[in-house]
Amino acid sequence: MAKIIHWRKSAHNWGIEMARTKTAATRRKALLQRTAIKGEAELAPGSVPPEHDPMHIFKNERGELAISPTGSARATQIFLGSNAQATPDNTPLDNHRWAQVASALPQSKGKCDEPVLLNLALDGVAALAPRDGMEVMLCSQLVALHSQGMEFLRRAMLPDQTVDGVDSNVNRVAKTLRTFATMADCLRTYRSGGQQRVTVEHVTVQAGGQAIVGTVNGGAGGGDAKENRE
Repeated sequence: MAKIIHWRKSAHNWGIEMARTKTAATRRKALLQRTAIKGEAELAPGSVPPEHDPMHIFKNERGELAISPTGSARATQIFLGSNAQATPDNTPLDNHRWAQVASALPQSKGKCDEPVLLNLALDGVAALAPRDGMEVMLCSQLVALHSQGMEFLRRAMLPDQTVDGVDSNVNRVAKTLRTFATMADCLRTYRSGGQQRVTVEHVTVQAGGQAIVGTVNGGAGGGDAKENRE
């Protein structure tokens, strides 16, 4: 009886070992297949479009700039403004604005043929969410000014930069970022419709006095005034 039990136990172990061997062989076969497929893909001619973000521009297998229909509609909407009636096809106007921003980036050296720079310009303007043509132009200028200001700061911090070089770049930074602040204020004013709001947080009234809260319209000779008194 003890021998039979031992035999059954050995058969059980043998079955486990066979199952493990079969699983390992299956895994090795799958690994070899994946490796072969990967090798074929790497050696295949550039007939298959490269993987890309559908919302961004890329270079196709012929080295030409291309963009998906979804990305094209997004770019058109951004550079025409969210309030504009955009179509899926790019127009000369939004293409021109897009190229202007990309060319104004310091890394572009005046060119706009690199997908990375075009996508930087696209995302930079999109982050400011322009609504119409005026806002598109202001947002485009803000992106260019910010990029140029940061480039001057980078040059000022180069390890081998001279003292004169540091001073020159810091002065350029000051002028560029001052212009940036002015343009940002222009955008804020335009978006608010030209209205300026003044918020009064603390009002001190002496004993026996009265504070006027609201709009006071006074005519010549001390006419009636519309007021709220506290």
